[in-house]
Amino acid sequence: MSFKLIIVSVVFASVAWAQFGSNSEQGVNVGAVGGNVGYPNTGPYSFINFLNSLTEAQQNEFLSILGNKASTKRQTTTQVNAWLTKQSSQIQANYKKCKTNEKNSVKEFKAKLDAAAAKNLTAEAKVVYDQIEAIKANQDITKQQENDQIQQLLNNAKPEIKKAIAQIIVDVTMEEINKTLGPLINGNGGIKTPTFNFGK
Repeated sequence: MSFKLIIVSVVFASVAWAQFGSNSEQGVNVGAVGGNVGYPNTGPYSFINFLNSLTEAQQNEFLSILGNKASTKRQTTTQVNAWLTKQSSQIQANYKKCKTNEKNSVKEFKAKLDAAAAKNLTAEAKVVYDQIEAIKANQDITKQQENDQIQQLLNNAKPEIKKAIAQIIVDVTMEEINKTLGPLINGNGGIKTPTFNFGK
């Protein structure tokens, strides 16, 4: 059980790299390392539950909009909103609850990352972190363009900067995992946060 959780933790940390600082309105988020749908996956107002409230045809329409790689993030938001106007009031309400839940979760996670960045990153590394934030905040690029720009930025960054940024993401992610799952797994304080070598 502990080994499985460690594997999940590593994957989750990779996904967190994609999600951190996300300002995407539509929720789909495939980042420079790993990828995910940017809605919470559990709880009464989760992305999965929202999808389950739709018919198969509605699911296909909705996911087709989210999966359109040619659309900018802003265009995807506009298309989702246009699609919602054609749906029932219940579906619209479900989506609103899902989005509210998602925004709150992302906001909380990002706040912790921002705090960790301010505390642990050098001035030079913080510049790179802020540049990544600016790219993610740009709604007039596609998700692929976002990923490419972030990857290019990281390719040009010093190894120690990439390592420092990646480590705070792992630390914050593992803290969240420990808070929710750790005590349930081993009953004595959760899982030790690993140190990964992202350097070379």
